Amino acid sequence: MHTTHLSTLIPLLLPYLCRAEPIPQETPNTIDKDLTTLEIHVAPNPLLTNDTTCLLGIECPEGTTQTVSYFTSVNDKAIIHGDVIFGSEADILAAAVNNTDENVTKRAYSIWPWEFSRKWPLGMILYQYEDATTAAGRGPKFEAAIKRWTNMLPFLSFVKYPDGDVNQPGVLMVRAIEDSTTYSYIGYVPYPEVQLGRPDLPETDYWYTHSIGHTLGLMHEHQRPDRDAYLTLDCSKVARNANGDTPVCGDSCVGTGCYFNILNFGEDWSGTYDIESIMHFNPGDFAKDLNDPPLKPIDPIVFGDRVFPTVTDANRVCDIYYEVCRGVCGDGILALANGEACDDGNNIDGDGCSADCRVEIIPTEWCGDTIVQTNLGEECEPPNTDTCDAFCHLKDPQPHCGNNNIEFSLGEECEPPNTPTCDADCHIIPDTNPGTCPNHCNPNVPDNLCHETTSCIALFGASGDPGLPFGLSYGCACRAGFRADGVDPADSSKQVRFSATEYTSWVFVEPGLSCDTLCSPDTNPYPCSEVPRHDECW
Repeated sequence: MHTTHLSTLIPLLLPYLCRAEPIPQETPNTIDKDLTTLEIHVAPNPLLTNDTTCLLGIECPEGTTQTVSYFTSVNDKAIIHGDVIFGSEADILAAAVNNTDENVTKRAYSIWPWEFSRKWPLGMILYQYEDATTAAGRGPKFEAAIKRWTNMLPFLSFVKYPDGDVNQPGVLMVRAIEDSTTYSYIGYVPYPEVQLGRPDLPETDYWYTHSIGHTLGLMHEHQRPDRDAYLTLDCSKVARNANGDTPVCGDSCVGTGCYFNILNFGEDWSGTYDIESIMHFNPGDFAKDLNDPPLKPIDPIVFGDRVFPTVTDANRVCDIYYEVCRGVCGDGILALANGEACDDGNNIDGDGCSADCRVEIIPTEWCGDTIVQTNLGEECEPPNTDTCDAFCHLKDPQPHCGNNNIEFSLGEECEPPNTPTCDADCHIIPDTNPGTCPNHCNPNVPDNLCHETTSCIALFGASGDPGLPFGLSYGCACRAGFRADGVDPADSSKQVRFSATEYTSWVFVEPGLSCDTLCSPDTNPYPCSEVPRHDECW
């Protein structure tokens, strides 16, 4: 998404946005990009069609097409939908319907296959800045945008690599561009990249947060098939691009009109429409007159600061990374498995519950009022007694073994106690006959033999195989709360659990086994106590 006057966008928004009185515009707004409109092949979701040729880089199945308009950015990247990197310009030209070269690859790294097959392993995003200048100029605001996501989704992990100007496989290259917006791939790609616009513009915070949403796998909200139930689109109000094309919206779109296309070819658009989503167009984006935008809500709405992901945005990312996501901070639901000590339904610091759902104790306000406010982290009242300290915390350790919460910092290894695999002190009972371990898996298609109810994920810290991606080991992980079907849960040759905290929610199974059997619920938030832990298999 792009406009030459985004630096003036905020004070020019509609009156219903609760901004200042609109400033009259003397000349129509135009987009300073030369756009090329073409029809491209769109691959069906290989996870739904059982077709893996797109993942192998072979020509994708034909029959589904989409009209897009694109321009080129730095590093020869073709940008569609206003801010989405399709691939190189050669990639998008190769995907064109009228391309007669039978040897070209008709697929896009960015969008197809779908986001669920383009996940970052374990929600870990490795990134590097192109150079020290980019790190200094873009880094502070980019990392602030990262924190807006990780506050809500603490399972996400952004790991910085040393600066360098050469793309590395699986490492997000962060480049600087002299533009008002940002451009990014959707989801994980072999050589991921994000191009960050100027940090001095007022809309930068929005764009940086928005681009991270794309990187995690989110599409544009305003391109959902149900958009027209919530907004009306007037294509006559869309600005022309630099080469003067009259915008046309719809399936046979032209120029900037293509930015408003509905995407309706099999995606899983989870949840209800969210007009306040960080992935939604701003009012006025690509508008001929910034006071009269093309997209208008059917029901009046007052927008707040479009800087933070909404709970809907976070839930959608959680759905994509369901194997590792244990909840959303800020949704008003206290999720201990998500590491939350509180959840007041927002992501604001200074109100007693921090932006990342940690308790903010201000003793002079709460501790000492004779009310034990557990939602604020208090454990006792009044303070300064034999059993209650000055911060309203119990002086003697509380009983923990048997509270169904594995507290590794207190030496616990399992919950609940007194089970065949967990002793009375919450320590794991070794298996005297461990048997063999489940086989590892290979995430490469077609070598990924994991059942569709499992995911082949990396086992960080395990001894790797040079023939596997990044030299890592991988295991078929059931979704949280499930174990293998039709086998003895204690048969460690078929399924095991690991003690490492990043894997405590999962059961790892033999490739090919399905996982639709619910685990015993007696060890919430880490169920499946009937499946022994065998760290030697890791």
